[in-house]
Amino acid sequence: MRITVYGNTEKGPRHEVNEDVILVGHQVCAFGKASVQVDQNVGEDHEEGLLVAVADGMGSDSIGAAAARLTLETLEAYFYLETQDGDLRALANALYNTANQVNQVVLEYGERQSEYAGMACTLSGVLLLRGEYVVFNAGDSRVYRHSHGVLRQVTDDDSLVAMAVRMGEMTLIEAEESTERHFVTNAMGSRSFQLYLGECQTLHPGDALLVCSDGLHNVLGLARIERLLAEHGSAEARCRALVTEAEKSGDYDDISVIVVNAEA
Repeated sequence: MRITVYGNTEKGPRHEVNEDVILVGHQVCAFGKASVQVDQNVGEDHEEGLLVAVADGMGSDSIGAAAARLTLETLEAYFYLETQDGDLRALANALYNTANQVNQVVLEYGERQSEYAGMACTLSGVLLLRGEYVVFNAGDSRVYRHSHGVLRQVTDDDSLVAMAVRMGEMTLIEAEESTERHFVTNAMGSRSFQLYLGECQTLHPGDALLVCSDGLHNVLGLARIERLLAEHGSAEARCRALVTEAEKSGDYDDISVIVVNAEA
């Protein structure tokens, strides 16, 4: 089975600089596109795991952008430096420990550089190894799985409205319309940072994973994303279609999309 990954991050009209950053393997991008293709049947390829992630900066444009870039550059460097060959669960544990180290780096940087005090960002993504994967998340960027034509969100948002929905205090429609939907309760760069790690799952040919910032999911609902994934086949075509459709709203946030296709 071949894994094809295509990512794109674009600045929205609300910001002067892009606060989103994407990670695709060893590529950290603050604008533009990144891609990688891996034959998951070949043991030598990406034995350390293939890491893809989205970080969405919080706060002012410059502070948010710096937090997102620092987070993914440090995550990429630390994770691939420290990890050794092993099974997916071992690599996931290494990722968890690495994320905590990265959080400390972000905290200390903000404390040393007063102009970056309070810097923080979301962090969501997927760690893949030999056809298996683990999702991870902190904040309101998301991971979805598309299988047999059905799209399902596989991460839970760390936000005030998501918490209210889970407690039965707010409906999904109310949450989507709430002015407080952008209040994040868990983020990289906070003292209470906690990385959520999912269970090990298997990708089958025809499946796809989608990692995105709120610049996509706040504009396109589940049904529209599902339809666009069904209408396009390749990871690149799917990614381009999602970004283009989100941009049609006119008043959109920064958009980051990474599509992971499992192909026979």
